[in-house]
Amino acid sequence: MIHWVFLGLGILAYLLWALIAYGRAQTPGKQLLGMRVVILETGHPAGWGRMFVREVIAKWLIGAFLGWLAFPYFWLLWDRNRQQLWDKITGTVVVDNARHRYEQPYTPPASHRAILPPSNYPPQETTRASDHETHGLP
Repeated sequence: MIHWVFLGLGILAYLLWALIAYGRAQTPGKQLLGMRVVILETGHPAGWGRMFVREVIAKWLIGAFLGWLAFPYFWLLWDRNRQQLWDKITGTVVVDNARHRYEQPYTPPASHRAILPPSNYPPQETTRASDHETHGLP
């Protein structure tokens, strides 16, 4: 009987650890390995909701429907963005946490940069020195 209590406490501790780690865009395993999950298009860390969908819903669905084929677990070996199927569903990618140690953003691959707005968007109004001379501006 006592072993069921310890098993239950262990599962509860793991779930609490996972919930805290999800808020940091990590799972307990990724936290131990120094990895983080980021949004592919922006490079920002995935939020708690996206991590929950990725870890609980997407992985469960893929495991339930395609897990018997075994190929979903090796998908990242031939994917150009090194994404698992659950990463494709949630629009995320796993990166080394060292890149984000000082909050440096993840740079999306070139194939995804075309859909992002340019870095100078929206354009800033600037006044050139020649405008001041031409129009008599101070």
